[in-house]
Amino acid sequence: MLALEQNQISKAEQAFLGAIAVEPYYETGYINLADLYRTQQRNAEVASVLANGMKSLPKSGALKYAYGLHLVRSQQHTKAIGFFEQATLLEPNSSQYLHAYILSLDGQGETVNAVNKLQKNISNYNDKQQLKELGLYLAQKIRNRKMYDWFMGLN
Repeated sequence: MLALEQNQISKAEQAFLGAIAVEPYYETGYINLADLYRTQQRNAEVASVLANGMKSLPKSGALKYAYGLHLVRSQQHTKAIGFFEQATLLEPNSSQYLHAYILSLDGQGETVNAVNKLQKNISNYNDKQQLKELGLYLAQKIRNRKMYDWFMGLN
């Protein structure tokens, strides 16, 4: 990371590749390398690194989420939905993953489906405030007062 902070991109890349070679079952190496490539607009390599990570760690919600973000940045929103959904299923305590999944559904015109999924799953999360706000926004968007009141009643 020090090499990256000092703008020594090739040293940082070699460090991340080395970390993956030594510990291929550690998701952070893949995510950091993909982020490095993203900052350099090397999108094919971002996809490749994350795909390799998911192959090594098929139960990593973080890698599914990172790949979903890559797809969104690549304007492949419909494909991203599946990866965000997988991330929420693999790591059901991450409100960030659910938030991205619900937003991606809404972004593809599935607002009613999104708000219903949010209502069904929100009780599973300790950190509900951001999800509650999203639910309120979506309920207003579809003009569903009953749903809006339900989200208002959450603590």
